[in-house]
Amino acid sequence: MSLVKRSAQLALCVLWCAHGTAHANPGWDYMDLAYVVDGKSRTLIINDQVYLSGFTLDVAMSLHDQVHLRATSRTWEGRTPGPGGGYVNTSNNDWQNVAVGGHLPFQLAGVPAQVWADLSLDHYSLLGVAGTGFGGGIGMRAQVLESLEAGLWYRMARTDLGGGGNNLDIDPWLTGINLLYTLSPNLALHLAMTRGKLELEDTGLTESNSINTTELGLRYLFDHPGWRATEAPEPLSYNQVHAGYLFSGELKEQNGSSNWDLNEGFLISGMVSPLSQLFLGATFQGNNYDASSTGGPDSVSPLDHLSLGPGAYYTLTQDEMHYSGYAQITYDRLSLLDGIILKGEGFRLGVRAALGHVIDAHLYYGEARTRESAGASTIRAKPRITGIELGSAPFGNGFGITLGYEDNRYRVNLGGSDVRIETSHWRVGVRQQF
Repeated sequence: MSLVKRSAQLALCVLWCAHGTAHANPGWDYMDLAYVVDGKSRTLIINDQVYLSGFTLDVAMSLHDQVHLRATSRTWEGRTPGPGGGYVNTSNNDWQNVAVGGHLPFQLAGVPAQVWADLSLDHYSLLGVAGTGFGGGIGMRAQVLESLEAGLWYRMARTDLGGGGNNLDIDPWLTGINLLYTLSPNLALHLAMTRGKLELEDTGLTESNSINTTELGLRYLFDHPGWRATEAPEPLSYNQVHAGYLFSGELKEQNGSSNWDLNEGFLISGMVSPLSQLFLGATFQGNNYDASSTGGPDSVSPLDHLSLGPGAYYTLTQDEMHYSGYAQITYDRLSLLDGIILKGEGFRLGVRAALGHVIDAHLYYGEARTRESAGASTIRAKPRITGIELGSAPFGNGFGITLGYEDNRYRVNLGGSDVRIETSHWRVGVRQQF
């Protein structure tokens, strides 16, 4: 029996048993971080089984009563045979999208439910080769019990390398079921089961592999009853979600052998402060470069970076001026051009200032140490990040726009030889503070 049929039967059974016991409609202001506790895929052509792990970062914000913005980063990795024996972690099915959608609430047998649909800008990376394009999703959510939400959904995308005579299309799709069990007014335990497929088409030839995952995570809900009835959040809130688009930038090697222009990229981030002076933050940044100037593809995705971890902050207010500083310890995941995944730890320091809700500035610096064994060799990378971001939230509801510039410097050690890489970019984004 297919996943869709099994999921539909489960949802109908729960809805019937929960008749008359549900409460408010599911909300669209949250930050969700989940880990792949079990996942399997297949390699292309030779069809070997690959075990998956990794993270899914999902953030959403309400733009209107029935309109929402959602950004999702699926940074999944596969354990594959490496050079010289052993295994190595490689980027497998990394999929990011930013979507604008609508949701329509209704009652189903007395149960608050809603259907939703969205259109998305998508970025898909497979072993360092990146496809960009458009996609969409549809789904249904229902608050079947006071403490239990169930959802069914389907998402697909059509991406391609584009330009340079390339005809490679990268077309993924996923379908799944989500269950959210409320632990507190703001926090829910999240279980997700997905089934899908990745299809590659090149000049009439088609290859495909399956993608099956089980994810377990936590969702922080910003829209619990009564939250929106309060005044706009104070400037420099550490409860926020953020989605940005990288529109201009470049990548350069220190010796001048490579100089690539940025095609585009995504920034997806969220912060929650469950306790005063403490926060948990997660950020994914993926870049897509044009490597055709050095004989490479028109669309490659090196140095995608996921960082997450706890931090502490202090905020000072003087009339309309607000000042804040923070320090964060991070777990870092970095992908290289050939798709090899490096993992390690790092830190980030930042200072923020705001003049009311009119304008705010954020200056930050971070470092990390990442590594991965590939056979008898160990690959290491040390990224250093410096950035500045300006924002404004003049609408009185925490919603704002941002403009940022970031400079990254990487020292990559490949079997004893050092490679130094510099990247920089400009980005625009939208942000919702709570």
